[in-house]
Amino acid sequence: CDYTVMVKGTVLASGPTDTTFTAENLELAFSGVLRHVTLNGSEESIITDDERPFVAHRPSAVQREER
Repeated sequence: CDYTVMVKGTVLASGPTDTTFTAENLELAFSGVLRHVTLNGSEESIITDDERPFVAHRPSAVQREER
């Protein structure tokens, strides 16, 4: 997907995914805190309010090339 829209009652952010899908915008959308952790040897982003975690996994360059 090349375009992202973040909505929480209203549009919080929109634009190209690379500039819109950011930690700051995700924290606004989910009212949580962004944490970076390592799972299975890869860095993952987890946004959580300690009740409903959201895990964002972005494929590595190798995984994208395999598609």
